[in-house]
Amino acid sequence: SKSAAGALAASYSIGFLGGAPLGGWMAARAVRGTVIAGLVLFGAAALAFGLAGGVLLLDAIRTLQGIAGGIIWGGGLVWLVASTPRARRGAALGKVFAASTAGTLMGPLLGTLALAASGGAVFGGVGGGALLLGLYVGRLPAPPSVAPLARVPLTFALRRPPLLVGAGLFVLVACTLGTLGVLVPLRLAAGGSSGLGVGATFVAAAALAAMTAPLAGAIVDRRGPLVPVRAGLIVMSASVLCLGFAHAPLIVAILTVLCVAGGAGACLGPCVAYVTATAERMS
Repeated sequence: SKSAAGALAASYSIGFLGGAPLGGWMAARAVRGTVIAGLVLFGAAALAFGLAGGVLLLDAIRTLQGIAGGIIWGGGLVWLVASTPRARRGAALGKVFAASTAGTLMGPLLGTLALAASGGAVFGGVGGGALLLGLYVGRLPAPPSVAPLARVPLTFALRRPPLLVGAGLFVLVACTLGTLGVLVPLRLAAGGSSGLGVGATFVAAAALAAMTAPLAGAIVDRRGPLVPVRAGLIVMSASVLCLGFAHAPLIVAILTVLCVAGGAGACLGPCVAYVTATAERMS
C-alpha cells in the first residue's frame, strides 16, 4: 500500500537522522574508522534486508541501513573537506553527489532485478560490495587533519541563520526526492508502465543528475554555491508543480528526470559547499 511504501522509505531517513550526527561525532576522533564502521554495518543490513520477510522487520532493517548511511556520510564528508583545498571543494563535492545520486536512484532497477531473479542474491551483492569497499578504505591513508567544522557543536549551528538556511535547503531537496521515490512508481504503474519503465525512468534521472552535479560543483568553485542552487530550485519547483497535474507516463517520466537533475544534481553538492564554507568562517 502507499502507506506501507511511505513508511519503508521514511524509515531510512529516520535512521539517517541519528546516524549522521553520530558519524560526525565519530569522525572528529577517527575519520577512516568511522567510514569503515558505517560500511560494515550497511553491508550486514543490506544482506539481512534481502533475506527478511514481513513489513515491520523490513522497516527495522531499513532504519538500521539509515543509521549506517548517516555514519558513512558523516565520516566521508569530513574526510573530503579535510583533504580538499577550498578552491577545488565544489568540484570534489559535485563528483561525490554525482556518484551518490546515481547509486541511490538506481534502487528501482535493483528492485526489478530482485523480482526477476532473487532478492537474497541482489541485496547480498550490495552488502558484499559494501564490505569490500570497507576493506579498500582500510588501505587508504587517513586525512592529514580533521576539518575544524567536524568539532563544531550542533548548538552552534542552530544559532546561525546561514547554517539553518543550508540545512533547510537539504530538507527541501530530500523531501522532494523522497516523495518522488514513493509516488512516481505508483503514478507510472497506474498509467500502465511496466516495472522496466519505472526502472528506466529512475536510471535516466540518475544519469542526468550524475552529469549536472559535477557541472554544478565547477560553478561553485568559480561563482559560489548560490548560483547553481537557485537554478536547481527553479527547475525542481517547476517540475514538481507540473507533476501534480501530469498523468501520462511519458510526461511523468520526463518531469521526474528534470526534477531529480535540478534537485539532487544541481543543489545537494552546492548546499554542502555553502554549509561547510559558512561553518569554517564562523568557527
